[in-house]
Amino acid sequence: MILKNKYQQAEEYIKLTPDMEQRILEKIRASRTAPVPQIQPQPPFPRRFPIPAALAACFALAVLTLFLYPRLKTGFPPGQSQQPPVQIASPIVEYPDTSSLADALPFPLSLPAQLPEGYTLRSCSILNGEMAQLIYEKNGSQLTYRITEQKNAPGDDISGDYNQYTQSQILERPWGQLTLKGDGTAWSLLLWSRGGYTCSVSTQAPLTESEAAALVDSTTLYEAEAPTQ
Repeated sequence: MILKNKYQQAEEYIKLTPDMEQRILEKIRASRTAPVPQIQPQPPFPRRFPIPAALAACFALAVLTLFLYPRLKTGFPPGQSQQPPVQIASPIVEYPDTSSLADALPFPLSLPAQLPEGYTLRSCSILNGEMAQLIYEKNGSQLTYRITEQKNAPGDDISGDYNQYTQSQILERPWGQLTLKGDGTAWSLLLWSRGGYTCSVSTQAPLTESEAAALVDSTTLYEAEAPTQ
């Protein structure tokens, strides 16, 4: 017995009418002529910024990290020593009294023994290890006396007084010259050299010529008072 093909078996039972055959042919023709839609490929994720900008941002972040990391780790900016800063000694050293000042000076201390009435010692100090400074006060006005070893011409100005005075006068004294500066009637700055030392007096309350001369003439070697028994 010979078996028939399954397609041939199905064809025996299916009968197409002319109308059905016509519709099938039209469907086939329409499917062949219809355009095939093109599918556009999509990127895996959208780019929110250009690649060069992203590289620049990464570079900036790396530089910032290199700069801040040492500071965050040690607490100091890059290249800065972790040692505390060197303390610079003050050029002014204060002393409690004239005796302590005289003991610390590298030369014998001379002081004016005759000051205008009413002045009392307010402070004494050594400047830069080589100059004595004593400040006297009366009713809120200061008189500053300075002395140091003579290094330049006699009468060199060591006062630190930078006021501009309209008048100056030179007095001849038995020991040398005394320079006075002020307004011509009273004197605020006194400059002199004596016995190898340069001295100055600057005062907020100007002195008469006689007061200035008496003060300078009375300058003598300081001697500490002997302790009482």
